[in-house]
Amino acid sequence: MLRVPTLSGALARVLATFRPCFTAPTFQTFTMLVAGLFAQPVGRTVCGMITGAGLTRIWRHGRAHRFFSTARWSPQQMGLVVAQLIVTHLLPAHAPITVAIDDTAAENLAFWEFAAVEVLRHAGIRIEELLELTHLSIRQYQRPNGEVIALLVIAPSKTDRERVIPMSAELFAVIAAIIRRHTQHGRPIPLIQRYDNHERRMSDPMPFLFQRHTGAVPRVISPATVLVMLRRRCAELAEQHPGFRATSFTPHDFRRLLATDLVNNGLPIHIGAALLGHLNLQTTRGYVAVFNEDVVRHYQEFLDRRRQARSVDEYKPVTDSEWSEFEEHFDRRKVELGGCTRPYGSACQHEHSCLRCPMLAINPKMLPRLDEIEDDLLARRARAEHEAWLGEVEGIDLTLTLLRQKRQETKRLARVAPVELGIPVVAAPR
Repeated sequence: MLRVPTLSGALARVLATFRPCFTAPTFQTFTMLVAGLFAQPVGRTVCGMITGAGLTRIWRHGRAHRFFSTARWSPQQMGLVVAQLIVTHLLPAHAPITVAIDDTAAENLAFWEFAAVEVLRHAGIRIEELLELTHLSIRQYQRPNGEVIALLVIAPSKTDRERVIPMSAELFAVIAAIIRRHTQHGRPIPLIQRYDNHERRMSDPMPFLFQRHTGAVPRVISPATVLVMLRRRCAELAEQHPGFRATSFTPHDFRRLLATDLVNNGLPIHIGAALLGHLNLQTTRGYVAVFNEDVVRHYQEFLDRRRQARSVDEYKPVTDSEWSEFEEHFDRRKVELGGCTRPYGSACQHEHSCLRCPMLAINPKMLPRLDEIEDDLLARRARAEHEAWLGEVEGIDLTLTLLRQKRQETKRLARVAPVELGIPVVAAPR
């Protein structure tokens, strides 16, 4: 493999001034591509540069393409180094300098970063769905009252099912800005092909919305480019707000943010699942971050709506006799070993055979009493066996089994620490 020392001394010294702009592997790729550019005056493409550097059988073409698409280096920083070289070596000392700044590239980059973030944020679509949006994805629906709703058709991706989502005013404004940018010179959006990495084939020529010119050729923005855009924005945000230095965003994070915002603002979760393209509600629940205040607020709103839908007579004041009956019911549920958990207003369904009743909740303080009852049952069982009362033996065995189960469950619950519910206490009247 060619390395920097094989270059001419003057070229190596000039390229060395660019070393702070790159990492070590990226700088090596940069020097070889520059060497190939000088050695290949015709056909100045990536393949031409690799051929000129004599690396055709050594390097894969993907290494050079990754240098331009995903490698971490800044064209702005390189431009400053080039300007410094020009001022230092080509201009006389103290000569006046006129600087003409072309912000076309910076404005183009800023627009597509803005467009990608806003569409991801307001539509909640996947990264591959974003890049597959075309001019044909925009539809409209007219409601019976004459109102026109803008729709966005999402091409099949992960679930292999097409879906349609209504566009908010913010999302429609971003889509309109993209279309205006493509058609500002009176031309239609170019029809180009896009390579699908998942299906491993080229698409039909389509008017893709997220396309931009790379040199003179229009190309669809790649998923890796969107990731680089987000990383760049996060890095610049961290310079002004140090608390964000450990934070990074991916395109899928905007999808989770939209799901949380939809559900926390009252949209039913099954509608949110349809908008996000989820076939399972459990998937949508995994996207949603629900906070305690939201749970309380939505539950209170549900209670208010339910009260409004029910008869006013159901909320009449309680009389003294009704309250006395209510308290008496709970008094009758107190038994020797603990308490009965049968529903309010219902009588005992097991003829007060508490040890065999699943409704019995044993008080941990009565565990010694269970031991006494077990000893008594064992004595009765021995007597029944001696008298050959087989039916009595069978009944006592069932009672012993249920007694031991209840004792084991009571001991387990006694080991569990009580949970503080945070229920407010009504202050005593002054």
